[in-house]
Amino acid sequence: MAHSLQGLRSSRGAVAPEPFLLEDVEQGISTMSEGLSAGYDSLAKSSQAKLFKILAS
Repeated sequence: MAHSLQGLRSSRGAVAPEPFLLEDVEQGISTMSEGLSAGYDSLAKSSQAKLFKILAS
């Protein structure tokens, strides 16, 4: 059955999405330019600290 579904999807031009890996997140963060600001320095610092804590664990 899985083979049949794969054949049907490929005939429709649908492609299975690739997983978004931790390496992709790390690369995105390291190459990210400064975006919009909330206007509160303390909010920006706490958000950044939380993100680095998540990545470190």
